[in-house]
Amino acid sequence: MAIRFALGVSLFAFAELLTTAPLMAAAQNVIVNQQGATNPASNGFALNVGGDITSQGPVGTAAWNVQGDWCCSSDWYYLSSSQITELATATNWAFIATYQNLSPSIGPGYFGYPCGYGSYAVIQVNGVRFDLAMHSDRSGNQVLCLDAFTGSTNYTIAGLGTNYVTLEVLYNNSTRTANIFVNGKEVISNYAGHAPLPAYTGNFVIFGGENGTFSQVELQTNAPTPSALPVTRILPQLAFGGGWYTALYFTNTNTAPVSVTVSFTGNDGNPLTIPALGGPSATVNLAARGTALIEAPNMGSLVQGYVTAALPTGAAGYGVFRQSVPGVPDQEAVVPLSGNTATTSTLLFDDTKYVTGVAVVNLASVNNTITATARDNQGNTLGTGSIPLGPNAKTALVLRNIPGLASVVGAIGSVDFTATIGNVAALGLRFNGTAFTSIPTSDR
Repeated sequence: MAIRFALGVSLFAFAELLTTAPLMAAAQNVIVNQQGATNPASNGFALNVGGDITSQGPVGTAAWNVQGDWCCSSDWYYLSSSQITELATATNWAFIATYQNLSPSIGPGYFGYPCGYGSYAVIQVNGVRFDLAMHSDRSGNQVLCLDAFTGSTNYTIAGLGTNYVTLEVLYNNSTRTANIFVNGKEVISNYAGHAPLPAYTGNFVIFGGENGTFSQVELQTNAPTPSALPVTRILPQLAFGGGWYTALYFTNTNTAPVSVTVSFTGNDGNPLTIPALGGPSATVNLAARGTALIEAPNMGSLVQGYVTAALPTGAAGYGVFRQSVPGVPDQEAVVPLSGNTATTSTLLFDDTKYVTGVAVVNLASVNNTITATARDNQGNTLGTGSIPLGPNAKTALVLRNIPGLASVVGAIGSVDFTATIGNVAALGLRFNGTAFTSIPTSDR
């Protein structure tokens, strides 16, 4: 609405303008910002005494690693008086920690503390403390402790293993309570925090623990409420042309529209243009409760790669492969999407009278070796092979043709694909002549 002031404007009209004009939201401000593989010392952090080791994270990761014992291996940022005042007078503040990899430690807790092992990020300001402390429960889950010393307020993140996660404390200065978020989803509400330890009564941000790897530690004022992050899913095989067709189906279970971003990568790790789509990526717009598909048709010679899809909350999908051979009915298989956080992907095989094909993706941005270990139905090792892959590269091959795995012929068993660096995604296809079906993987 355009408004023109004139000398004759009435006091009433001016007052109405003041009361109906929208109030400007307070400006968001980042106070502490530790990102990626940057040395925390350059961002105002100091190394805690005790002989800890802090260094850039594993090769291929944009993260910082802290090694040592749980007590004293940490980087500290001491808040200034002006920063403390800003935190106290802002509408709210947010403390965010993204763990690239979590500590595999399974305890026992330091000095008997219930959550005194694993990795942690801590904010303490104006007499209140919040711990984003993470430790394994020995069953493939991670436990988030908001008070590492008493273990009084916890949340279990099922199936997380040692993988990537973003945690956030969103503190409201009016209510003096915080909501806690895991990957953008609120999991604990109206938590008031806990009192500082008597020996540590200052105002600070710290992160550390037993071999935790952090890609973000941030403190900001006047922060927005987080929204659930899209979940990345991988279709480890993409084939079109030369008799092959690939489709991806997506559905939206929400009552509001969402969009799915789909990206295509070639076997060499570079973006792959899909001629039918006009580029190496596409946006799939899903109506409320809607369904849609995108296709890579059987045109020209064979092209292979893999697909990455960013699925918002409430969206799901799968792939379909179709093979066309002259004189034979077309064969199709529905293929599940894989996650992107596995360090080991396991699939079952039956090579007694079938042939198993596999697609393996290196999700690290550096050269990598994927180790394949095959076992028979009694758990005995049949053989071990190595699959070298370039950054973000992928290969598709017959399981028995991997050097070192010829012994799978005639056997039933499982094979582990383990990344030396970063993460891996894998997919199996079982062939019986021209007929085939997909083999889902178990990821960890």
